[in-house]
Amino acid sequence: PITGRGGGMGRLTIPSARGPLNLTGIKDFVRVRGGAYLFMPSRSAVRFLARIEQGPDAEMPPPREDKLNEERSLLSTKD
Repeated sequence: PITGRGGGMGRLTIPSARGPLNLTGIKDFVRVRGGAYLFMPSRSAVRFLARIEQGPDAEMPPPREDKLNEERSLLSTKD
């Protein structure tokens, strides 16, 4: 009854020491009104987008050396 569309009355099972407690006839109490997929670009991408007025041939700035070293060290520890 919490998520999804059950199409009517729902059922909920609650585990207990005496055995499962089954509740039936539960009405839906959550109604989905919409959804969203949100994307948050990196700061360097936002800076790039802010400079887009330079024209369609603008290039993405190269990654900073300190960030590359950080990523390399993270990848080397995953072995």
